[in-house]
Amino acid sequence: MHITSVILYNFRNHKDIHTSFSPNINCFIGENGTGKSNLFEALYFLNTGKSFRTHRLIDLVHHEQSLFTLSASLQRQEISETLQVRYGKQLGRELLIDQTRFTSFLSLLGHVPLVFSAPEDLTIITGSPAERRRWMDISLSQKDPQYLYHLGRYQRALQHRNIVLKTKMLSGLYPLEHLLTQSATYLITQRKALLTRLTTPCTQNMQMLSMQRESLAFNYIDSFPGDLTDPFSSIRSKELEIGTTLIGPHRDDVRFVLHGKDLATYGSAGQKRSFLLSLRLAEWMILREDLNYTPIFGIDDFGAHLDPSRTKALESLIESMGQVFLTMPTDTLSLPHHRVEFITTYSSFSPAR
Repeated sequence: MHITSVILYNFRNHKDIHTSFSPNINCFIGENGTGKSNLFEALYFLNTGKSFRTHRLIDLVHHEQSLFTLSASLQRQEISETLQVRYGKQLGRELLIDQTRFTSFLSLLGHVPLVFSAPEDLTIITGSPAERRRWMDISLSQKDPQYLYHLGRYQRALQHRNIVLKTKMLSGLYPLEHLLTQSATYLITQRKALLTRLTTPCTQNMQMLSMQRESLAFNYIDSFPGDLTDPFSSIRSKELEIGTTLIGPHRDDVRFVLHGKDLATYGSAGQKRSFLLSLRLAEWMILREDLNYTPIFGIDDFGAHLDPSRTKALESLIESMGQVFLTMPTDTLSLPHHRVEFITTYSSFSPAR
């Protein structure tokens, strides 16, 4: 599948633009501050209903405006689709998929399957455990509706259980714990399976980018005890005392291990950047396997911090990846130019109609 065109209205620093895309490689060129990464962010938002830069939707609205609108035309095999997202303080959230209206952005997850690599990915390694859980949740929700269902059910039951813990009503805990255990088991199982599947392609990608043999491992840090029949039994009294749920997938974490050492603590800046790009490429590979068609891929700040030989190896890989979006300050690609649509920030944009 591919995105044929987008319209951005009052999104970040874009007031009113309309641009079309190639089904192959699309390269946004422009100096910092000209809006190329904001366009990249808009495409990411159409995939997840979220920004990779901020958790506040109001931050995405153009200065002194009341709402933003993102519209896209898609081609999925032989079928054309339209997508529109609107948000404003007064309006709230509004999503239209082929004229079907939704009041939540959850339906966006997986509708435009894509994997983007951006400098902000560094928080996956160095940020809080919540950043790593968010990364796994988005990756799995794109391809597994059951995962999204159990994630929503788990979060709702968790919220209710925390309320019951604060009121000390022991009898109200057991039905909620049954729901939590069921959904937690599914979430944890799928997360561990994802990490297992990512290990080999991520290691191979690291080897390509670093030009040396790499030893890579993903360690899932599970807070649930081994006996899942009643995982809360050993900690319930403490939870009642402090009024919150202390175990479950909302508390779990992932440790990335390179050559037997924790990447967050001992990895160099170059190793971290190579790992994150390798990870995103591996995500794209397994997403393609699961979907049976080619998802979209993108790299913000393409070629940064890679030497020419590694950049060339990366170019040879992305040339066969279907629709790809890249941002860079100047044209440094050595790919055949007939394969690339060059979009210079602003100068190639036409006013949206």
